[in-house]
Amino acid sequence: MIMHPTRLLRRPAHFARSLSSSATPTTPQNAYAHLASRQLLLLSGPDSTSFLQGLITNHMPRIARGGDGLYSSMLTPQGRLLFDSFVYPTNRATSHPEYLVDVHGDVVDKVYGHLRRYKLRSKVTIDKVDVGEWRVWQAWGKHTREKVGAQVEKGLGVPEGAMVKRDGQPVADIGCFDPRWDGLGVRVVVPGNVTPNLPESFAQVAESEYVLHRLVHGIAEGTDFCSGTSLPLEMNMDYLNGVDFRKGCYVGQELTIRTYHTGVVRKRIVPVIIDQPTTTTSPVPTSPLAALDRSVSRPLPATQADIVSPDGAGKPVGKWYAGVHNVGVALMRLEHVDPAKEWRVKGEQGEWRVRAYVPDWWPQSTSHKGKENDASQ
Repeated sequence: MIMHPTRLLRRPAHFARSLSSSATPTTPQNAYAHLASRQLLLLSGPDSTSFLQGLITNHMPRIARGGDGLYSSMLTPQGRLLFDSFVYPTNRATSHPEYLVDVHGDVVDKVYGHLRRYKLRSKVTIDKVDVGEWRVWQAWGKHTREKVGAQVEKGLGVPEGAMVKRDGQPVADIGCFDPRWDGLGVRVVVPGNVTPNLPESFAQVAESEYVLHRLVHGIAEGTDFCSGTSLPLEMNMDYLNGVDFRKGCYVGQELTIRTYHTGVVRKRIVPVIIDQPTTTTSPVPTSPLAALDRSVSRPLPATQADIVSPDGAGKPVGKWYAGVHNVGVALMRLEHVDPAKEWRVKGEQGEWRVRAYVPDWWPQSTSHKGKENDASQ
């Protein structure tokens, strides 16, 4: 089957997100990083498209003929999120569909086992890609879409499905505009001995800068999630273009669809800032990015530590998930997401003060009082 670059670098249709300032104080305006924490699985065979269609929350026919990749997740039969992932067509001329699944390296063996468990008689081969054979890169910055992303045209002399710069030079054959949020830029997969051919205005940085960029905007990924405990909508998979609510059956679909159509999502992952309760913060920081302090090195709270009122009274209002320096992400009840409110979470060396924020990329129609789309209390 010859694959066609019909949808490479498609702008997500669900929401139009404006790109706010994404540079942290010491991060270049346009940056790119090798995501060494990511690993890949290769799925190939006549049934590979339908096999993944029955396991992930997004719609595989959108990429079945090649082009760009998509963001998605895999769920338990009860509808709890197990893993998030990117799925890319390899855009190679093969006799059957072929995809790379991009997951965090710490869960690659679990994802491999999950896929094998559901393989049954499907005509699909599942292999773990050797570390170093292919590498995942992320490029972001306010000029990313201006500098990268021209559609491949016939006769251009580059592989079908390739992502190209505006001057026609290829960047990568496999990848996508990150569909989660415009500010995350471009995600590409290239051979292990290759560095993406990006414009000179892009500076290479450590993967930790990409992690920080995600967290200050409230975007969890990989091991930031607590596998098997939360609903995909609580992890913002709907806002991140990771769920197709019109597709047919897949593992965990029933609760996901019921939540979307009939319930209210009372809790969601949001960005937070944390500092010592004695720290003077007046006025209240306008955003986690504005409050970022790279000098903070105090041990952070444990994953899923309860976030409570300053006096400890009442039920927890949220749970801490992941962070770096003095910023992170937490699962918060939406009625308590207000930076003017102070909360507390315990760490190894005492309490932290917590302030929660509504991300500026969320849909404007979102209710922040927990009155849209619910299932889990």
